[in-house]
Amino acid sequence: MNREQLARAVADRLRSRRGGIDEILDTAFEVIIDSLVRGENVALRGFGTFVCIIRSVHGKNIVTGERHILHNQRGVRFRSHRLSTIYKLDE
Repeated sequence: MNREQLARAVADRLRSRRGGIDEILDTAFEVIIDSLVRGENVALRGFGTFVCIIRSVHGKNIVTGERHILHNQRGVRFRSHRLSTIYKLDE
């Protein structure tokens, strides 16, 4: 399901205009992204948690074989809550 299909499904369930739903989804995604950029985790109870992670990128000097850290890279990982047990997604 992509963003457009999500907006259409929500509008159908709420029997609402799709334009209003688009604005709500855009705002929700902006708030989630802004929180992640600030380094905050975002937990949506019963759905999942977006967790900020920092990974070290390692390099190796070809001549000497010495390993060293090039830089830290920020990322986001999603951990689902109970969805697999409630909806049996893994079958």
